[in-house]
Amino acid sequence: MCINDFEKINEEIIITHLRTQNIKAQKIINLLHEYSNKKIIEDEIIKYIIEFIGDNYFNKVSIETLAKKLGYSPYYILHLFKEKVGLSIHQYIIQIRIKKPKEYKNENIVTIALENGFYDQSNFIKHFKKHEGITPKKYFRSIIK
Repeated sequence: MCINDFEKINEEIIITHLRTQNIKAQKIINLLHEYSNKKIIEDEIIKYIIEFIGDNYFNKVSIETLAKKLGYSPYYILHLFKEKVGLSIHQYIIQIRIKKPKEYKNENIVTIALENGFYDQSNFIKHFKKHEGITPKKYFRSIIK
């Protein structure tokens, strides 16, 4: 084997290696595009769910309904929301249902509970106290002073 043959073999190895690296780089680029598109889609799903809950928190919000509207399984919707928001959809709805009544001024607790999606006054009081540390009645008295 002469030096020219050795250089030719090395050149072929280098070219093959570069082609392999180029293919790997292209695969990485494709994966990054897929990830980016997936992230955009996931962000849009979360945005839709948050808007839907904001518009419908006072009604029963069904995970199945959300899943059908979005074209994904209920499990995927629940998992994605928990991963991105840090709360389950149910916990998020309860937070909204607790937050909205704080905008009321000296209203009847039963009316507030029913208008904000709670099925009765005691359910509202239980959740409000759990989140705020005081009953709604005490809360409203404290802001009226």
